[in-house]
Amino acid sequence: MTQIRYCDRVCGQLAAQEDKAGRKRGTRLVGDGLPCILTGDVFVAQVITHENAMEAEAKEKEMRAKRRAEHSEELAQWKIEEIERKERNWTTRAIFEAQKAEWKAEQDLAKLEKRRPQWNKPKMGAIEKPVSRPE
Repeated sequence: MTQIRYCDRVCGQLAAQEDKAGRKRGTRLVGDGLPCILTGDVFVAQVITHENAMEAEAKEKEMRAKRRAEHSEELAQWKIEEIERKERNWTTRAIFEAQKAEWKAEQDLAKLEKRRPQWNKPKMGAIEKPVSRPE
C-alpha cells in the first residue's frame, strides 16, 4: 500500500517537473544534447525563425523604451502644468477671500449705520478643473 502512494507521489512530481521544463522559453537551437546536421533544411529554417524572433523582440524592446521615455516627458510636462494650475486657483481663491473680507467689513458698517451695503457680495471667479493625467 505504501509503495502505491510513493509511486503516485513520484509520478505527480515527475509530471510537474516535465510541465515546468516545457514552459521554459529556450533560446538555444541545439539544446537537447543530440547531434544534428547544421546544414539540414529543418535546422536552417529553425535558425532563420530564431533570428527573426530575436530581431522582433529587440525592436519591441526598443519601442517600449521609446514609449516609456515619451510618457515620462509627457508626465513631467503635465506635472508642471498642474502646479501652475494650482497656483492660479490659489491666487483666485486668495483674491476672493480678500474681496469677501472687504465686503464683510462694509456689511458690518452698513448694519451699524442702519443702511444697505453699497455693493453686493462678491462671487468667486472660475476655478480651473484639473487636466487628466497622461497614461
